Amino acid sequence: VLADVALLRLEDDQGRPIPLQARALHRWPDGSVCWALLDWQADVTGTTRYRARVGGPAPTAAAGPGARVSAQNGGLVVDTGVARFRLGSGGQFPFVSVTVGGKEAIDIGQTRFQAEDEAGRVYEPVIDRVVVEEAGPVRVAVRAQGRLACGGAEPLTDFSAWLHFFAGSATVRFTVALCNPRKAGHPGGLWDLGNEGSVCIRAATLAVALPPGEEP
Repeated sequence: VLADVALLRLEDDQGRPIPLQARALHRWPDGSVCWALLDWQADVTGTTRYRARVGGPAPTAAAGPGARVSAQNGGLVVDTGVARFRLGSGGQFPFVSVTVGGKEAIDIGQTRFQAEDEAGRVYEPVIDRVVVEEAGPVRVAVRAQGRLACGGAEPLTDFSAWLHFFAGSATVRFTVALCNPRKAGHPGGLWDLGNEGSVCIRAATLAVALPPGEEP
């Protein structure tokens, strides 16, 4: 039925075409699409029904700017048309800078992710690389990979974060994964908390600080 997600069209309950971003998640043995992920923006009051179909005229571009991502100085720049985000490896996580309307939107020095182990040591991400996992006019997804590090101690865990940016919005959705690469011990086949090789995380926080200023 569907050989290419580019042939998918989305309509609202009035039959009007809706700008759509689509990605094939799984295919049948003949190469046709089995599952597809659809991204679109909806401003809904009450109940609205959307219909996806194959073929038909392509919708016009969405009103307002779309989301764009580009490589710059060894990092990435995501521009949603409302906000501009700079991300890089080896530097401050999650952002190198965030601007809205040409002005700094957050205090970079006070914005950070931290994790605390059972001894009270505080770890922060050291990012080895940032890569684009999905880029489209509706949503951009970036993955940051690295490790949680603390001076004088071995890394606590591997660190991965997926950041999702949306066209016409300054909102960012975070998904964070902390993975313990150590082999866990399971004496007697019992999977008890605190066995050898396990890691205790007392707390993990993402703090976003507003920029300094006189306005409330």
